[in-house]
Amino acid sequence: MHDPQVMARRQRVKVTTDPTVRSDEVFVTVMTKDGRSFVKDVEHAAGSLEKPLSNHDLEFKFRKLVEDVLPGSQVDKLLEMAWNLESLSDAGGMPRQGAMSSNGKGS
Repeated sequence: MHDPQVMARRQRVKVTTDPTVRSDEVFVTVMTKDGRSFVKDVEHAAGSLEKPLSNHDLEFKFRKLVEDVLPGSQVDKLLEMAWNLESLSDAGGMPRQGAMSSNGKGS
């Protein structure tokens, strides 16, 4: 991105790492120009083993990730297959369904 405002903000960001912080954890401190600081600690990220996504949130995330790649009807079919995976006679149908081309989307 070459937006001058974004580039100027990047210059004010300092990122540090701490090996004692778990991979699903984050600490963020924002310091304002007037000296105030705001701290946020997320002990376990959404979607981690300790804080799994709900079925609704998982489906929402999937739909957002594929909305520009697959048509809605294909997404619906994939989700139906995923939610009923244990009853599928051939789990290989899922990748085949995902690869089907429809309306110029998919591969």
